[in-house]
Amino acid sequence: MTSTNTFIDRKGKEWTKPLNTMANDRHGSFAIFKNNNKILLTWPFYAPDVLDLPGGAIDPGETAEQALLRETKEETGFLFTWQEPLIYLKHIFPFYAEDLKGNEVFCNYTQEFFLFDISSIREMHFNGKINAPEDSHMEWIDIKELSKQPINVAHLTALENLDFI
Repeated sequence: MTSTNTFIDRKGKEWTKPLNTMANDRHGSFAIFKNNNKILLTWPFYAPDVLDLPGGAIDPGETAEQALLRETKEETGFLFTWQEPLIYLKHIFPFYAEDLKGNEVFCNYTQEFFLFDISSIREMHFNGKINAPEDSHMEWIDIKELSKQPINVAHLTALENLDFI
């Protein structure tokens, strides 16, 4: 994939970690909500030109499942009740980002992805792009259109590994 000093930002650009800089360990939990032939994606406020799967950091003391429920509520407003996922995927991604203060952050990002079929959960169904909490937007994107979308490359890698793309 990459060398141990190469990290990738959400748009796919490679960054070289300076030798005197440590990479942080980071852990996140993400939902792949599938409704018929569509996947729910969000446009987060901090990167409105790149789509994300709902989810985010696992806080200290949380399980991946608890973090996913919390993050789903924070990012979509939906009160998702845990169900057995259809598929589970875990990968470690060499992720580069700038924090909200503009500082460079290099991290070995352990990401856990859970696939859920929510076609029977009517309250999560909507058409078009709608406003979401945290000054973001969300939309159901047709699976056939995923390869044409500017998706966070770490999430894109997971979707590719699960044969969505």
